[in-house]
Amino acid sequence: SGTAPYGYLHLKTDNDRTTLVVGEEEARIVRQMYAWLIEDQASLRQIAIKLNDRCVPTSRGGSRWLPSTVGKILNNEVYAGILNFRRTEAVEPKTRHEYRAYRKYSKTGRRIRSNEDWIAIPVPAIIARDTWDRAQQQLQANSGRAKRNCRRQYLLRSLLVCGKCG
Repeated sequence: SGTAPYGYLHLKTDNDRTTLVVGEEEARIVRQMYAWLIEDQASLRQIAIKLNDRCVPTSRGGSRWLPSTVGKILNNEVYAGILNFRRTEAVEPKTRHEYRAYRKYSKTGRRIRSNEDWIAIPVPAIIARDTWDRAQQQLQANSGRAKRNCRRQYLLRSLLVCGKCG
């Protein structure tokens, strides 16, 4: 359904269904992004800068990568071989804009459903499952070291841990 994730292509089968297959050019870029995250401990912004410096085209043919786009790719479990269908649902937004008197659809917001409601569809993996798990750990570590999560500026913030109290 919809567009294929970056690194994948839709392939039509004999019975008019489509399946995801790995697009090797983009898959190589995805593998490189995970390598930069895990091995170099690069931030999402640093990865986006590297992709822009190398003039790597985006999925829609654009030339500018954003950290949010990189984050969506690195957080997506489809690259480890599982496509989660029915992951979100349409809901009414928390805030309404009163100046929009006529609205065709009332449920314009999105909310993540509980894990039991997801439908897991196996697809060809671009990276190994343990690589995806290590990437999620590195994203958590990067988030903990981000300036926005530390009120005071310390030279070794979140790099040293007390052996007594943790």
